[in-house]
Order: sequence, then structure tokens, then C-alpha cells
Amino acid sequence: MKEQIIEILSVMSSFIYNNLNAIISGIIATVIGGLVLLRIQNNKKIIIQKKFASAIKNLDKGYAVRAYKMLAYVLDEGEDDIPLSVKAYKVRSKAFIHPKVNELELALRDAEDAIARDKEDGDAYIIRGRAYSLMNKHDQAIANFSEAMIRITTRKEEAYLYRGIEYYILKEYESANNDLVKAIRLRPEYPEAFFYLGNTYYGKGKFVYAIKYYNKALKINPKDVMVLNNCGCAYANILDYDRAMRIYNRVLKIEPYYPRTIRNRGLLYFNKGNYDRAIADYNLSFEAELIYYTKLIKDWDIEKNEDEDYNGSVKDSSWEGEEINKNAMVLFNLGNAYAKKGDYDRAISYYTQAIENNPDDNYLLIRILCNRANVYTIKKELIRAIEDHNAALEKAPGNPWILNNRGNIYFALGDYDRAIADYKKAIESDPNDGLAKTNLFHAKKMAEQKRSEIDY
Repeated sequence: MKEQIIEILSVMSSFIYNNLNAIISGIIATVIGGLVLLRIQNNKKIIIQKKFASAIKNLDKGYAVRAYKMLAYVLDEGEDDIPLSVKAYKVRSKAFIHPKVNELELALRDAEDAIARDKEDGDAYIIRGRAYSLMNKHDQAIANFSEAMIRITTRKEEAYLYRGIEYYILKEYESANNDLVKAIRLRPEYPEAFFYLGNTYYGKGKFVYAIKYYNKALKINPKDVMVLNNCGCAYANILDYDRAMRIYNRVLKIEPYYPRTIRNRGLLYFNKGNYDRAIADYNLSFEAELIYYTKLIKDWDIEKNEDEDYNGSVKDSSWEGEEINKNAMVLFNLGNAYAKKGDYDRAISYYTQAIENNPDDNYLLIRILCNRANVYTIKKELIRAIEDHNAALEKAPGNPWILNNRGNIYFALGDYDRAIADYKKAIESDPNDGLAKTNLFHAKKMAEQKRSEIDY
């Protein structure tokens, strides 16, 4: 056995000696190949990291679509890097949430992919909650913000803020208040939290408290036109018209075409009895709306030909539906102003336009129909007035105020039986309606008198 081992070693020695150059060359080639591969891999990682950093910078600048493209590269090439892919999915989800892109389903999908890779990433839950919020799925949004609070150790105030906003939207003001106060405790200088805290008090009708928190937000950001506008509205609600007017004018120095404030100033002029100035502001608000939102979209649309580069549709942002509704309100307010001036034909014209532009807001539609009916009544066009009251009652059956008004028109026409029927329905809806009871008494009296005259 010993002799055999010596013989094998002798053969191996001879082989190594005869092939030493080849062996050394092989080892060198393997080492160099490994180093080259490692360098290629490192270079690839560097490129991916640079693309990711660049995507974040582009997103911060508003280049949402450019960011999307870079993130797509990062996710394709860095799929095996779990921490990086989680970050990329989160950032791309934010890109999809951007108003210029507004692809909420895609944003939701990316947030879910991030969570699937790291179920303990609280930030991903916040992003998914924001997507749900913009989709008007507020219960799901609240659930996600609650999940985020369990997982995150820093920036927890952000989860409290967003959940507080959801409660505010749902008009659960006490819950909103609690979350927003917690957000402020964690970040004392938090203008968004102060703003929404002011909004919760505004929603509860506590306008003095609303003003207090709006002013706290304004100390941090004195030129926030949204906060200023709401602060002006709060002053208007406590009938401090002079201070409200000063604030509205301050807004319009910062942003001359801010449509909400122009409309609110018009309403303020209306309440002060200055109908001409009110009409001027209402009309200006149409032009301002076009200028303001065109500028806003232009600010978003800072990438040349980005629609062509992006493989998907660029949707309208969520403000559009809200602004259509506001347009109907402005038309309604114009009708009211002209009615106050005694220009009834123009008032009817604007009420009609408001009805045509009203996007399924029953409450506003009822108000428009009733006011147009009142103007028709003043003009002695009683049949048209009845038609408007009929249309309003289709939307609000049993409304005592509308029934009273229609009953009054029937009374004026001498149709006492129909007037009595309307007054009775009004009393059924509101047994404490003293006006309907008085009207019913007079209608019955006139009906009896009419019957006695016929019998005679």
C-alpha cells in the first residue's frame, strides 16, 4: 500500500511539474474572471442605485413619468435586492398617486407588492392608505394607517395625520381631533395637522377654535392660501365680515386667481348687500378657475411629451368633479344676486344654467328649484312655479317648506283643496309647523266660503 501511494504521488508530481504553466494560467483566469464578474455586478448595483436616487430626485421635482421609467428599470434589474425593491415599489406608488398621473389602481398594486416583500414596512401601509383615500375607500385607508402605527417607530405623526384626515372626511370629528392632536404632540410644528384640526372644529361649527388652529398653521406658513381661505370663511361664519374680507384680499394678493376665495368674497359681498360686487366676483371666478387650474396643470406638466412616453392614460385630477359642482353653486349664487336686484329674468336664466350644470347634488338642486320657483311666483308665472316645486318634491318628498310654498301658490290660484292637502302633508312631516297650521286654517276658511257661495 505504501509503495502504491508513493507511486501515485510521483505520478501527480510529474503531472503538476509538466503542466505547471497551464495550471497557473487556469487559476489566474478563474481569479480574473471572478474579479471581472464581481466588478460587473458591482457596476450594475451602482447603476441601479444611481437610477433609484435619480428617480427620487425627479419625483421631488414633479417629473412623475421620468421617475416611473427609472423605477421600472430598478425593479427589473434589482428584483433580487429585497430592501431596494421595497423602496422602489413605494416610490413608484407615490409616482402613480401624483395628480398628473393619478393611476390609483397601479399605486395600490405597487404598495401591495412592497408589503408582500416586507410586511413590517409601516411606510408601505401609509402609501397604500393614501391610495385608498384617493379612491374614496376611507375605511380601508383608516385600516392601513392603523397598521402603519403598529409598525413604524419614526414618523408616526404622519400616520396620525392621515388617519385624522380620513376621520375628518367621514365627519367623525372627535376621532379626527384625537389623531390630529397626537400628530401635533409628536411634531409640534406641523402645519397640515393644525390646518385639519381647524377644519374639524369648523365642521363642528366651533369657528373660534377653527380660527385658533388656522392661525397656528399660518405662523408656520403665512402664505398658505388654503388655510387663509378657510380662516376667512370661519370669520365670515361669526359675522366678522371686515376681518374675513381682509383675509380674502390677502389671499388674492398671494394668488390673484384663487377661485375659491373669489367665490367666497362674492358671497361675502352678497351677505353685505353689495350685489353688484358679488356678481362681479362670481363672474370673475369662472375666468379665475380656468387660469388657476391651467397654471396648476402646467406646473405638473413639466416633462416634454411625457404623455407619449408613458404607457398608459393620464387621467384628470380629482379637483375637476368638485369644481364642476362649485360652478353650479356660482351660477346659483348669481341667480340669487340678480333676484335681489330685481332682475328676475336674468335670475331665472342663471338658475336654469345652474340646474343644467349640477352634477347630481340633490341638496343643491332642491335649493335651485325652490329659488327659481319663488322668482316665478314673483313674476306671477304660477304654473311654472308649481312645476319647480313638483320637481323639488320628487327629490325631497314630504319637505314641509316646499309643501307650504306650493300650497301657497294653490291658495293664490283659488285651488283651496290642493292647498289644504299640501298644508296637511307639511304638518304630517312636522307637527310643530305653526306656519302650515295657520295656512291650513285660512285655506279651510276660504274653501268653506267658496262652497257656500256655490251653494247660494
